[in-house]
Amino acid sequence: MTAALAKITTGWLDPSTSALAGHMIKSYYVLEHETVFASYLLSFNNFYLFKFLDYSTLLLECAFIFCVFSQRYFRLVCATACLFHFGVQLTMEISFTPNVIAYAFFVNWGVLYRMEPLKKGAQKLQSLSHEFGIMHLVILTLPIWTMYTQFRNPFTFDLGLRMFTGGTIAETLIMLAAVYISLKYIHHLLHDAIINSRLHPSKKEAKLYN
Repeated sequence: MTAALAKITTGWLDPSTSALAGHMIKSYYVLEHETVFASYLLSFNNFYLFKFLDYSTLLLECAFIFCVFSQRYFRLVCATACLFHFGVQLTMEISFTPNVIAYAFFVNWGVLYRMEPLKKGAQKLQSLSHEFGIMHLVILTLPIWTMYTQFRNPFTFDLGLRMFTGGTIAETLIMLAAVYISLKYIHHLLHDAIINSRLHPSKKEAKLYN
């Protein structure tokens, strides 16, 4: 909400200009954050799209305060914010991984564990720990330890990713995981809404079937 208030008082609501377009132009040409997605978006050069993104940003940032008393909708806002932050990283190389980690406190991890790929991965890791034992697992981590101490944290390497994802390996992996979890949650909400609408049709819909 504090981010929204700052934008509201600095011209983001002005219908004649796009604040987001201005930030992107500065990021691309002045700060030289020349990502592939930023290049495409700027070449598209559609004022109405940028103005829509201005208003959408304000709406999303205000939504946190209005949804704070609803667990379901607050999680939906967090999920949408993850998609938004990844878009900002892709276009302006601004990392929001601390925000995404904060959103993780509101995730129902028990539901995620029931997802087949994650469940199998957790079970595989558990079986490996039992099969090899702690010492064997420590030995397996030695290459990572060597890389970390002799060079630097391998997850902070760029490897040319920044041009495409706007971040390091670690930032990219965190954001991709957040996007995956967010899309699964949004899909779950939509699925429940469709099922509930079929089980409990409105009076108008009920008349159509009678």
